[in-house]
Amino acid sequence: MWYSFEELKETNYLRLISEMLERDKKRLEYSKNDPDTELYSSFDLDKLYKIDFPLFEPRTAFATPVRYFQDLYINNEKWPFVWRHDSTRAISIVNGELILLSKHTSADEKTFLFYLLIKFGIIKDKIETEKDEIGNARISFSGDKEVIDLKTGEKKNINIQFNFLQKPFHKTQKQRAKGTAMYKHTYRGGGVVQAASKFEDYIITVPHFSPHPYLLNEFEKLGFTKRSDMQKAVFDYLKEYL
Repeated sequence: MWYSFEELKETNYLRLISEMLERDKKRLEYSKNDPDTELYSSFDLDKLYKIDFPLFEPRTAFATPVRYFQDLYINNEKWPFVWRHDSTRAISIVNGELILLSKHTSADEKTFLFYLLIKFGIIKDKIETEKDEIGNARISFSGDKEVIDLKTGEKKNINIQFNFLQKPFHKTQKQRAKGTAMYKHTYRGGGVVQAASKFEDYIITVPHFSPHPYLLNEFEKLGFTKRSDMQKAVFDYLKEYL
């Protein structure tokens, strides 16, 4: 399958993710002494998870940089959902575990304002999942989870809530969409179309999981003619692992 480790090794994705993680470690070190940051993980700072699997970002319908990711709440606080370089909100499913990475960089990109890298046992932690045959999927959790506070090294419980959705894939041409009420409402503040589809003339009009940009940019090496074809194939991944 296109999302297998063997296929990913033939692309630039793993190298770019590894370089991203190195930048993340430096940012985390710079961020530890800032009292206003929130930095949590299932892993010690010096043993952060190696990501050698595909990441998929839960994005909003008509995503713009100012309203990009689907919602995540930590201790009842909605974490930022805007796009920024080296920020992401992404999941993957590995050996029966759900990996969630959510990180938001400062304006100068030198530190993290928010960082979460956590793993859930899908059965053990009672992750709620749904899927059907026409393209709908859901991954949800609401409850407390033990994490390491990366600023102190101490373990603590935090409350985590998310309800990530995938709807049957639907896109529309940008020019056609401009006349719709939803487009005018979404882009009235001058928002720009989502980074995933800015290379093509389409907008995804439903909540969806999108391959991380480093992965989506490898669409040709992974056997797809267009980015939108790879985007549609994300549901195959969800069907297999949920």
